[in-house]
Amino acid sequence: MLTGSCFCSALTFVIRAPVVGAQSCHCSRCRKVFSGAGSAFAFLAKDSFEWTCEPTALIRYASGNGWEIGFCGRCGSTLCGIHEGTVKGVTLGTVDGDPGIQIQRHIFVGSKAPWDHIGGDAPRFEEGPETSLFQLDPSESPHQRMPIVMHLRRATPDDLDLLRRWDAAPHIIASKGTEDWGWERELARRPDWREQLIAEVDGVPVGFIQIIDPAREDSHYWGDCPTGLRAIDIWIGEGDYLGRGLGTEMMLLAVDRCFADPTVDGILIDPMAANERARRFYERLGFRFVENRTFGDDDCAVYRLARSDWPS
Repeated sequence: MLTGSCFCSALTFVIRAPVVGAQSCHCSRCRKVFSGAGSAFAFLAKDSFEWTCEPTALIRYASGNGWEIGFCGRCGSTLCGIHEGTVKGVTLGTVDGDPGIQIQRHIFVGSKAPWDHIGGDAPRFEEGPETSLFQLDPSESPHQRMPIVMHLRRATPDDLDLLRRWDAAPHIIASKGTEDWGWERELARRPDWREQLIAEVDGVPVGFIQIIDPAREDSHYWGDCPTGLRAIDIWIGEGDYLGRGLGTEMMLLAVDRCFADPTVDGILIDPMAANERARRFYERLGFRFVENRTFGDDDCAVYRLARSDWPS
């Protein structure tokens, strides 16, 4: 747990999970906001921030796109970034002691002050290399957004509570049904015919991907399958993250991961037959409808993407 405060301690807070996505922005706006060379800022896991005072001294300044900057009205310290009423990020200078993270990138260094000397070996970008997960505006069209930089990592037993919580979300039930995936058992094993992956943006988990070889998968979910295929399951974790381009980015990474193996000729997916939104999503990516099929109690639509239909 981390604690922090403004300079005069009129505003105090706790953070009950590790902060992520630490960055320093050197643009002219951040120099004004932070009265220095730039920002030193990190993002927060959902529901991890809590004021430990009555935040009557908090002053909010609307900075655009639903974001506000939180200041102390007594001492002037810049404390946090607030999006649609929720604290989403914190200034690292207000955290007591070691926040457990270092600056991971410097952005907008092309706009830095002439007297600013940037030390350390964190990557530097003339502008912004990406838009933070929390800054993605669902109302913007894709060409208006800066690129999402997403990272895939292996799912581990530490993700058990996260995946169980996601399982209960209505949009995930609509996507995959109510099947019990036996997370505690499955996260503890790593068969060579399967990958279970967590997609992250700015260090924040945003979704789950499973890639299997259906010809070798031990439950024979797909029945008798030829070699040279992969099957993908994918979903966005939090309902708030829908409509932000994350599913597309996840699917692009998953497909590229499958076709990186030259022996793979095609990819299968099986969205719920009634999930028209998911079906349109896969069709836009080039998947072609094969058949309606029942898996257990679920009526699904089987689609296939051929290597020849995917740009190399």
